[in-house]
Amino acid sequence: MPMSTIVADIRRLAGEMNSDPLKSSEKKATVYHTDMSQQMQDEIINICLKFWKICQRSLDTTSFIKRTLDKKYGTAWHCIIGDEYNSCVTHDSQCFIDFKYEKKSFMVYKTSL
Repeated sequence: MPMSTIVADIRRLAGEMNSDPLKSSEKKATVYHTDMSQQMQDEIINICLKFWKICQRSLDTTSFIKRTLDKKYGTAWHCIIGDEYNSCVTHDSQCFIDFKYEKKSFMVYKTSL
């Protein structure tokens, strides 16, 4: 798929973030660790999965997720997507989630600058 098509699809999805949330039957994310409110977990998982479903190249997806969260919740968000990873990070209180969707693991967190 050409990059211009991916960018157009992502821009379209970004405009739809507050409408059409993923159906609960589609949400098959398993949350391993979090200190976020349930509402924030749902919003962040929805954002991550919407971008992942159209652009499964991790670098593009992580960049778009980070920018979307920076705009929605303020800077500085970080996003890691991979098959397997180990980590030790410092994050702001109530701004960390580690979950798995299908075979990919997602770690999303915010740090103070």
